[in-house]
Amino acid sequence: MTTKTDFEKLALNAYQAYGKTTNFQDSMGDPVPTWKDLPTKIKQAWVVAVTQVVEDYIKSQVG
Repeated sequence: MTTKTDFEKLALNAYQAYGKTTNFQDSMGDPVPTWKDLPTKIKQAWVVAVTQVVEDYIKSQVG
């Protein structure tokens, strides 16, 4: 069973992977904030995105 904490960890990992891919810069070349410095709303958006991806993956494996 996956918990909220698991999804939060996955969201952090996804954000870190995104950062590594973009050299921790946004599309304008400005630095992106660390996970710790992200606004709560943005962290929640990453959690929602990761949750959806995981749920879609599980459904694809079951069905």
